[in-house]
Amino acid sequence: MESCHVGWPRSGLGAGGVKGSDGVARLARIEDDLPHADRDDLLWADCSVPAGELKFFVVSPYLNPRSNACFGRLVYVTRPPFGGESIRKLSCGRTWYKVIHRVRGGARRSVGYDDILGIAAQYGFLPGQGVHRQLSCLPTSAIHGLHPSPRAVDVYPQYRDCILRDVAAFYALDVDAIRLTGSAAAFSPPYSDLSDIDVVVPIRDFQQLGMILRTPRTAPAFTVPLASATGRAFGHPYSSLRWHHPSGAVVCPFFVFAALPPPVAEARDTGTRVRGRVTITDARYGIFNTQYYECSGVADRLMICSTFGRGETDAGTRFNIDCPLYQVTRGAWVGMTVAIANSPYLGLTERHLVGV
Repeated sequence: MESCHVGWPRSGLGAGGVKGSDGVARLARIEDDLPHADRDDLLWADCSVPAGELKFFVVSPYLNPRSNACFGRLVYVTRPPFGGESIRKLSCGRTWYKVIHRVRGGARRSVGYDDILGIAAQYGFLPGQGVHRQLSCLPTSAIHGLHPSPRAVDVYPQYRDCILRDVAAFYALDVDAIRLTGSAAAFSPPYSDLSDIDVVVPIRDFQQLGMILRTPRTAPAFTVPLASATGRAFGHPYSSLRWHHPSGAVVCPFFVFAALPPPVAEARDTGTRVRGRVTITDARYGIFNTQYYECSGVADRLMICSTFGRGETDAGTRFNIDCPLYQVTRGAWVGMTVAIANSPYLGLTERHLVGV
């Protein structure tokens, strides 16, 4: 049976380190850098293999297994993955290339999950299994740094009393609680070089979560357009999460569990699958990087292991699912069963979800 687990090994991954003579990365415990081992975050994993350097994005680390590996999505490499269609990024004198986007027909295009997995496999990073099927497995022997999201005021202190203060106030947080992810965390570029600002927003309780969910999509700030096909599928043209700051910057929030526990932290495959229609009845956990929903139909609870569509799924949304059923052994939903999908939407208009 396939299981997903919370937490990290006591002697496993950490925020940085050097390789020993046996080639195994000697990394500080993640507990040394995070308030507690099970904390949610968005991490950058720096990996090195003979073929080149890579940067992987690790979300929902509380779902990683307790073993000498973690799972992430490849975002940057030091060799052009698509030849002349590759997007180049220069940071600190080093050239990096994006894996999640390419240029085709003069326009920037997203790269599919399977293609990203294929590129990672060329460097020796194989796909995970079960709930981690759409991510690459990163052994500690290849990781030379695992970086938690930094405090925004430490990276851009000159913006503490303007945009960072405003972002914190928007989410009812102290400015010191706002952290950074995305390229700002990976490379710490000059603020003026950012196309948008990706912020990590810790959710401490249901009161704060409810305040965020009650912010109307019709508010003037929420005019960041979705891709046309995505907007048609979700039934609204603008993002429900991204918003315009008065300075002109686009704020892209990534919500993480802080004092509020995640519904699923550890689960066990029951060996059965559920197939059919579900209707979302409670979407309040849908803004997180791993999405959780209560529903009616062939399953009572649904977990989507993908950041795609987060915040855009409302109560009343129907999905056609074909997913394994798991028993929650740790988390807010302990003792309950949950259908787990690790595929993005297969055909936006049909809303198909598949679990492998």
